[in-house]
Amino acid sequence: MKDQLRNSRPDREVGLPVGSKLTLWIASVGTVLWLAGCFVLLRIKCDNGLACMAPNEWGDFTAGAFSTLAFIWLAVAVILQSTELREQRKELALTREEFELQREVMKEQANEAKRQANLLSAQTDILREENTDRRKMALVDQFDGTIEEIRSMLMYAGRIQFQVRSRKSGNVSYPHIGAGSSDRENAIADFVKEFEHYLPSIDLEKVEITAPPRDARTLRIVSRLIDKAIELARDPRTEDLRTWAVVRLKLDELSLILASLDLGAEYP
Repeated sequence: MKDQLRNSRPDREVGLPVGSKLTLWIASVGTVLWLAGCFVLLRIKCDNGLACMAPNEWGDFTAGAFSTLAFIWLAVAVILQSTELREQRKELALTREEFELQREVMKEQANEAKRQANLLSAQTDILREENTDRRKMALVDQFDGTIEEIRSMLMYAGRIQFQVRSRKSGNVSYPHIGAGSSDRENAIADFVKEFEHYLPSIDLEKVEITAPPRDARTLRIVSRLIDKAIELARDPRTEDLRTWAVVRLKLDELSLILASLDLGAEYP
């Protein structure tokens, strides 16, 4: 497995430039030729062996021979170093260009991520608005359904015979009030209108108003439904969408009327 991975990887070794290889090759050939020439000169001078020269002459010979080689390889080193520095500058320039390209790519990625975030934010806002609208419409539908229940209860109750008893004299009257003869749409307003017409001057501190048990039970249910409708109409989530209906349908007036009745008292 390791051999496969090693073989699958690209060769990352960096070879010498062609100019450097050529310089090394020329220097090597020149070194060999120079040493060969020095050996030939030595053989010409000393036919009888190496003892033809004194030690000081040997020093001068070797110094002259190898100082030339030292100068040659010093020049080669300078040339190689100059070539290496030039290649490094090229690599640095390429690296700088690559960094610039990477920065542009990263900038584009950041812009794309920002666009995606803005899109997600817009989608979230749309979903939030749709959810708010659905909740609002659900509350409105619930309000409309509650109004229909109130109208149905008043229409079902018909005309209710109330008992009005004076707390001081004990006198009793039996007015009939209701919405049984009105259409369904105006059942609530007609009930309020008739109550205000037949009992315009009643002082609730001086009289006691009761209703038959069946009608009292109906009016108690209507009272609870009215409280529910008013609460729904004034819910902040509906932005007072149905508050106008409370005024138009006279729900507040009907709520006050029912609150003033003694719907739990016994009716003879």
